[in-house]
Amino acid sequence: MELTIADGMAAPHRRRDAWHRLTVREVMARPATRAAAAQACPCDQFTNHGQYVRCVVQLANADPNLPKQCRGAVKKCAARSTCGKPGAVACCRTKNGRTKCSLKRSADTCVAPSGGSACVSQLSRCCDACVDGGCAGGTTSTTSTTVGSPSGAFAN
Repeated sequence: MELTIADGMAAPHRRRDAWHRLTVREVMARPATRAAAAQACPCDQFTNHGQYVRCVVQLANADPNLPKQCRGAVKKCAARSTCGKPGAVACCRTKNGRTKCSLKRSADTCVAPSGGSACVSQLSRCCDACVDGGCAGGTTSTTSTTVGSPSGAFAN
């Protein structure tokens, strides 16, 4: 039974090995996986997102040390990146304690949800750009909004 990747989480499979129940972030955190991808497919060298993703997919498919069950996580991480998208950013939006990453065309379009916060990560891939409550690896900007009445008549 193979792993399936849904919402960034790998579903468990029957074999009990080191790759059992890994998230996309955990697969990409493996030093060998990250180093190989960074060396063979440097993000800043691509002006086309499809070319970057193709490079990572070819690398993942050719890597004999990467279990087949984990190739999907590597591919998903590449697909949800700003590589090859000039000016694009990974935007981490937090509301009600839940942080989600989305790719935005520019930093100005990374806006906080009502009653939440948002930050632009310095990292290029959604699989490692956000942590609970904000951005991993530092931020370039942070914004937040609160909901209240304009006159202050309805205090929180």
